Amino acid sequence: MVTPSLEPGSIVDGFRIEDCVHRGGMATLWQVSHPDATMPMLMKVPKLGEGEDPAAIVSFEMEQMILSRLSGAHVPAFVAAGDFAVRPYIVMERIAGRTLLARLPHLPLPYADVAET
Repeated sequence: MVTPSLEPGSIVDGFRIEDCVHRGGMATLWQVSHPDATMPMLMKVPKLGEGEDPAAIVSFEMEQMILSRLSGAHVPAFVAAGDFAVRPYIVMERIAGRTLLARLPHLPLPYADVAET
């Protein structure tokens, strides 16, 4: 089954697709909203298709299963997951702050900075 590509304004299971936040090698992150939710949220959609790494797909399935069981101040709250047979995705809380990608050039970080963040 081929699913239509996402774009701002699309609706997926009640979630309105807003801005593309990041396009990576394995997934795309979209800012989303939902009429029943007030928190900022992200939808992570894996890249699926011919030639994609099967390990990345398995990794996404594991993330889908594990995220709903995790909690903590630095773990985004799990909101929803899409069915792999229709359109796989994970919707999670968007935690404010700088991205890890922006911090990569500054690694390793001093211990005090890590504990404070």
